[in-house]
Amino acid sequence: MILQVLKTQFGGALESAQKVGRELRLRVGPQTLVSLARACKQLGFTYPADITAVDTGAELRLVYRLVSFAAGQQIVITVGAPRSGARLPTLADLYHGAEWTEREVYDLFGVTFDGHPDLRRILLTDDWEGHPLLKSSPPPAARAGARPAPPPVAPVRDLTQTLTPTERVVLNMGPQHPSTHGVLRLELTLEGEVVVGCRPIIGYLHRGVEKIGEARTYPQLLPYTDRLDYLSSASNNLAYVQAVEKLMGLEVPERAQYLRVILLELNRIASHLLFVSTFANDLAATTVFLYGLREREYVMDLFELWAGARLTQSWIRVGGVPADLPDGFLEKARQFCHLLPGRLDEYDRLLTGNRIFRVRTEGIGILPPEEAVDYACSGPTLRGSGVRYDVRRAEPYEAYPRLDFEVVTAPTCDCMGRYLVRMGELRQSLRILRQCLDQLPAGEVMAKVPRLLRPPAGEAYGRVESPRGDFGCFVVSDGGPQPVRVRFRAPSFFHLAALPRMLLGWKIGDVVAILGSIDVVLGEVDR
Repeated sequence: MILQVLKTQFGGALESAQKVGRELRLRVGPQTLVSLARACKQLGFTYPADITAVDTGAELRLVYRLVSFAAGQQIVITVGAPRSGARLPTLADLYHGAEWTEREVYDLFGVTFDGHPDLRRILLTDDWEGHPLLKSSPPPAARAGARPAPPPVAPVRDLTQTLTPTERVVLNMGPQHPSTHGVLRLELTLEGEVVVGCRPIIGYLHRGVEKIGEARTYPQLLPYTDRLDYLSSASNNLAYVQAVEKLMGLEVPERAQYLRVILLELNRIASHLLFVSTFANDLAATTVFLYGLREREYVMDLFELWAGARLTQSWIRVGGVPADLPDGFLEKARQFCHLLPGRLDEYDRLLTGNRIFRVRTEGIGILPPEEAVDYACSGPTLRGSGVRYDVRRAEPYEAYPRLDFEVVTAPTCDCMGRYLVRMGELRQSLRILRQCLDQLPAGEVMAKVPRLLRPPAGEAYGRVESPRGDFGCFVVSDGGPQPVRVRFRAPSFFHLAALPRMLLGWKIGDVVAILGSIDVVLGEVDR
């Protein structure tokens, strides 16, 4: 019905239109892009999931991915553009979430977006030459030593001078600050102690994973995905593997689907335990920090027993998983499921009801639900604003359609709400784990997969609900052993784009709480 409405409204302006699964794929010219996107938004496609580009060698293809929560569908708009000097109208006036993704396309592909409010590089430094995701740009190894020297550092302003009460001061928080949880720099503009502006500066950890993917075979790229959201490597593995499996039309054995869910939920528990620990520590609750890391060690031991690695397991493969569970794993997993609920009750007594913790989190860092959607937030950050959206329910995958669990939300839209969502998800993950351990079917754990993977020419998108939210992977194949394009859609990237909105009007002491509440991982932000 939606496709028919758009065909009626735009007629010949739609160069092509087809429905593939849950996706409506449309191709239009640059002159129709804004009006089509506006029509899609009016039809309920209010979530700007991603904007990226593909260099086919003949042209650039801009790919816009819009999602409707109500319809459970995606609209994928493709726009052709020349490989050099491409110019398109911006969608930043329609979607806040388009601001950073358009900057990324400008940075990596050289596309200019007319009307963009702040079009400049975002992952690379201003002195970088060229645009690395163009096919004409050499691979990373060929560029070694070719990068020019950085410009001289500007002198630091002398803050010992007398300031008038209303004078604004620019203060850098990070990239070495422990509460920025990695190499993140926040350029804060302050009036006294009140934040009146924030410019997140990223790219310190940019490793060019998407460019590396063009020079690796499909199996060779898999370990690189672990290093994106390194606190949830299984989610990264699965999003990439899903896209490849869709291209190849592979059916994963049922036992492997359950094993993947077990690994994913253990990853979610480990990640949320680290969030609770570090969030508490940021707000000076050291006891919970130590307790949370204690419980996380149980999960790390399970990973080590199963995959031989504690953090980056690389245990999900195209077609299933490489091996079955080792002896003793099920018993140890059940022991952990019995242990953790009592420990979560302990966290609640120590932290959730703590008066100081509540003062530092309740009503702080407000992100209204409509703005959370407009910024393309997802996961606990979105559900902490009361929006009931979870990829495991919206587009069920693996064994999730056969499992019973609740989507946890909080209506408060603040730091406390985002914390409570994760605490609730810890209990729901235990609920999922128990069901998987009880229902685990017998059978094979790997489908029959060719020794050399050559997916048919085409494109596919895999998406999972990672601990931070909607993690996606877009793969384009030309039928060869290496992908033409691999794009990773990282939820933390969009959450940092929304951070200035959440910080506005709060004091500098609240910055730590607000940043901690969105639980960013810089490995997936910078890629």
